[in-house]
Amino acid sequence: MNHLRLILFRAGYNLPVFAAEAVGIFARRGITLAIDYTPSSRATGQGLIDGTWQLGHTAADDLIEDNVERGADLFMFMGLHSGFLRLIARSSLRAVGDLRGQRLAVDSATSGFVLVLRKILALSGLGPGEYELVPVGAWERRFEALMAGGVAATLLSAPWDLKAQAQGCRCLARAEEFVPHYQATGGATTRRWARANRDCLVRYIAAYVDGVRWILDPGNRDAAIRVLIERGGVEPEFAAATFDVLIDPATGLYLDAGLNLPGWEAAIALRHEMGLLSPPLPGPDQFCDPSYHAEALALLDAGARR
Repeated sequence: MNHLRLILFRAGYNLPVFAAEAVGIFARRGITLAIDYTPSSRATGQGLIDGTWQLGHTAADDLIEDNVERGADLFMFMGLHSGFLRLIARSSLRAVGDLRGQRLAVDSATSGFVLVLRKILALSGLGPGEYELVPVGAWERRFEALMAGGVAATLLSAPWDLKAQAQGCRCLARAEEFVPHYQATGGATTRRWARANRDCLVRYIAAYVDGVRWILDPGNRDAAIRVLIERGGVEPEFAAATFDVLIDPATGLYLDAGLNLPGWEAAIALRHEMGLLSPPLPGPDQFCDPSYHAEALALLDAGARR
């Protein structure tokens, strides 16, 4: 049995991990997990680099910054989703343009979904000097900052966006309408750990994909929502709506957790557009290795044929 330390953001999109644990999928693959929640993208990257955690689910742009700016050897081995990102603001603000002169909560000012936020603002006519970015950390911290009134708006994903709207906030924009192709969160680790533990990583990916397939089975809907409540910590009143966001066939979780290479190209191009990455621009292959994922799918296919 392999015991893995995993770091996650506190969000509904972790349901496949919790489901795969709850129904014994990880155990059948010879894996147990110790799960921690990260306070920020910077903490995730640093913890993977120094070995505090072996695996993490983090954003493509976080990984780009860690590698380019800090010389890390992190890479993404599977993709989870394209973001579920909603720009949520105080109820008095009715359009993106109303954010001029406002303070906006972000995880980091230089990586992650802040670039998607900046793109939304730019396409809505707001330049970098017309708002203030306030780094506060992970989803729950941004939600809390918005609820406390210290900021006017922030990007949130389910269930945090649903909770904010239930308390009177307003959704000003859906990120996919401004950045239609994007690799948001994926599975990451260091190349050195992956090389030394290839079989274990392949089994982790296979278990995760089986977890996605389990929650997408209509017969498991009620059980999956219970897992979202009991293991994911989502309040019952937001669980079903969060679940529906995750299984949306157009914008939900990636069915087989494959790497979104066009989304990676978009993340690289967006970082360059925002002045944080200089030419010559790297390709996705500098940050991704799909071979582990391919082996995991082959493992699943072999099991299905038996």
